[in-house]
Amino acid sequence: MAPSSSKDQQNLSTVRAEIDRLDRQILSALEERAALASAVLAAKSGQSVFRPGREADLIRRLVASSSLPPLMIEMIWRQIIANNITGQQKLKVALMDDAASFAVCGFCFGASVDHLTQTQAKDVITAVAQGEADLGVLPHWREQSDWLKDLLLSEGPAYIVAVSPFLEGHHWAGAPLADGVIIARDLPDASEADITLCLDGDAVVEHDGYHAEAEGLLGIFQNRSFSAIETP
Repeated sequence: MAPSSSKDQQNLSTVRAEIDRLDRQILSALEERAALASAVLAAKSGQSVFRPGREADLIRRLVASSSLPPLMIEMIWRQIIANNITGQQKLKVALMDDAASFAVCGFCFGASVDHLTQTQAKDVITAVAQGEADLGVLPHWREQSDWLKDLLLSEGPAYIVAVSPFLEGHHWAGAPLADGVIIARDLPDASEADITLCLDGDAVVEHDGYHAEAEGLLGIFQNRSFSAIETP
């Protein structure tokens, strides 16, 4: 292979210098974003710092406006959001002591949360409903549904507020990231496209839209389908 010419070396140096400039810009923008996020959290005055409806809308908009891989976009912004949240409030997350639950928790909230490990799903629900934990992580009901009635009958409010990850197909620690469910004491804000989950007898029913007064309400989570959003 012929040695690179001095012109090629100059071009390479120019490109590297431009990358360095962009890296500094990105870092500065992240610092500015973190400062703004801190101001927003301070203004919330006791409200939940986890806003899955807003996060889903943000990811949808970013994916729609970028040519970057959608999974890359969610991975980056999920960690940015997680660091902004945990930088302002120390979250305690209840979860079962298994690798899948810890993977979902790490992906959604980063590494700076306190874990409250439990042996059963109903104990995770109780910890959230009674305020021992801010949030909970449970297996997706399509994989394990025996905890749904415990959620409905919990002594204190507890609702499904999100499915994480928002986009399917992520890997975490070298393995496919299984779907997990996030529960909280308060229902999430409405997003651009929501699904209301209810228990009708033993049947789990999904209703399009945000229906906070639905009978047998288990929770409301954000629709992953981009086609569910109406466009003008």
